[in-house]
Amino acid sequence: MRRGQNEYMRRAPQRRNVVGNRRRTRGAVRRRTVRNLLIGFPAALLAAGVILLIVYGCVHLRDSAFENDGKTDPTYSAQHGQGSNQEIYGSGGKDNVSGNGNSNVKDNSDNNLQGNSSKDDGVSFVGTNRTPEPTARPSAASPSPLSSPSPLPTPSPEPTSNGHELDDEMVIAIDAGHGGYDGGSVSGDIIEKDINLAVAQEIARLLEEHGGITVVQTRTSDVHVGLQERSDIANEAKCDYFVSVHCNTYKSDSSVKGFECHYNEESSEGAAFAQSVTDEMKQYKDMKIRSVKPNDLAVTRHTYCPAILIEMGFLTNPSDCANLADPDYQKQLAERITKAVLKAAGL
Repeated sequence: MRRGQNEYMRRAPQRRNVVGNRRRTRGAVRRRTVRNLLIGFPAALLAAGVILLIVYGCVHLRDSAFENDGKTDPTYSAQHGQGSNQEIYGSGGKDNVSGNGNSNVKDNSDNNLQGNSSKDDGVSFVGTNRTPEPTARPSAASPSPLSSPSPLPTPSPEPTSNGHELDDEMVIAIDAGHGGYDGGSVSGDIIEKDINLAVAQEIARLLEEHGGITVVQTRTSDVHVGLQERSDIANEAKCDYFVSVHCNTYKSDSSVKGFECHYNEESSEGAAFAQSVTDEMKQYKDMKIRSVKPNDLAVTRHTYCPAILIEMGFLTNPSDCANLADPDYQKQLAERITKAVLKAAGL
C-alpha cells in the first residue's frame, strides 16, 4: 500500500466524526428552536391579546365620549331638569301611567317628572323624589319672589294652618299639567297638555261661579311652568286645596282605562282629600273609577295644603282617548271634578 492511501485510511474515521458532530449540532439547534417557539408562542398570543384589549378599550372610551357629548347626566337631569327648569316624567308599572297600547301613542319621558305609571295595587312610580327642595313658607310680611326661590329643608307635609282666618274665602289652586315645550303624552294629534288646560280652565270657571272661592291657576295658556314654581304659586297664595289635572298612559296594555287620584304618601290630609274626591266620582257609572294612589310627587309633596294629582283617563285606551279629546266630555268631566272637590272641601 502506498503511503498516500495509508494516510487517507487513517484520516477517514476522523472525517466521519466531524460530519456526524455537525449533523448532531444542527439537529440540536433545530430542536432548541422548536422548543423555544413552543414555549414563546402562548406568551406571544397573550401579549397580543392584552394589546388588542387595550386598543379596544381606548377606542370604546373615545366613542363613548363622542356619544355623550352635550348630554346631561341622568341623575342630574332628574334633580335639576335638562336645560332650564325642564322636568323629567317617569313611566312604568301597570294600571297607572305611561303606557302605550297602540303604536301611535308616546309619552315625553325626557321632559318631565309628574309622569304616569303603576298597577292598581297601591304601588306607583308616578314622578320622582329627586326634585328641587321647596322654598320656605312665605310670610304675609315678606313674600318670596317666584323667580328666585331659596332652597330650604322640605317642610312638614301637613302644616298646622293655611294662614287664613275662618271667615276668609277659600283658596283653591288648579294646576293644568305640562305646557309649553312639555306636551306630556301624545296620541296621534292629541296632546295631553291641551286637554289638561281645557279641563283645568273649566274647573276654575265653575269654582268661581260657585262663589266664596278664590281660584288660583298655575297656568292659563300654553306655557311651561316648573314643578317647584307650581307649588310656590299655591304656597304664596296660601291655598286651602291644590288640584293638578293630567291624562294617563299605559303602553303595555291599551285596555287599561279609568280615572284615578294621587296624593302625597306622607300626608294624611292629602289622602283624605283624594279618597273623598274618588268616592264622589264613583256615583258616575259611565266611568271606571280606579283606586287612590299614594305617591312621592313633586307638586303634591312641595305644596303645603292638601294636594292631589288627578289622572282623568288613559290616552292609550281608545275609548278614554276619544272622550278626553271631545270638548263636550271635557266640560262634563270638569263639572264632575268640580262637584267632587267642592264636596271634599265641605262646600
